[in-house]
Amino acid sequence: MPPFWQKGNSMKVKELYEHLSARFPVALRAEWDHDGLGCSPDPEGEVTRALCTLDVTDAAIDRAIAIGANVIVSHHPLLF
Repeated sequence: MPPFWQKGNSMKVKELYEHLSARFPVALRAEWDHDGLGCSPDPEGEVTRALCTLDVTDAAIDRAIAIGANVIVSHHPLLF
């Protein structure tokens, strides 16, 4: 199977979370970090395109909509 990031591949929300957790272990987070799934109505939902951003701003949301992303991965949590 080709890497998930290649065009045409998809994964479930929970698989993306597991992949990111393996790459960036929870043990490395600061005690005050709010990592994890901020808004995930369906962990079984299919991820077809993701937007990566520092902060979830109105502009980031608009960009995600414009490119057809159904997931936003951000460095900072929605509410901190």
